[in-house]
Amino acid sequence: MEFQEQMKAQKREEGRKRRETQEKANLEARNRDNLRCLIVVIMGHVDTGKTKLLDNIRKTNVQGGETGGITQQIDATFFEKNSRDSDDEIECY
Repeated sequence: MEFQEQMKAQKREEGRKRRETQEKANLEARNRDNLRCLIVVIMGHVDTGKTKLLDNIRKTNVQGGETGGITQQIDATFFEKNSRDSDDEIECY
């Protein structure tokens, strides 16, 4: 039984070392030219302005087409890496 515990501990340690090595290599290889597109999640309770924020980001008017301004929609939007400059401001009203 003790041998099995030692083997499990050894495998965990080897796995930890592999993860640390891979993470270090990933961080060293990272630069502004090979970053992935952002993933943004907007969560909130009812009537907190989520759709208005998304409409502003996407330059759409989903909220305007909804009855009573209530949006019953789940959506995803792809933004290319260079689709927005970092200096862009989003105006929300």
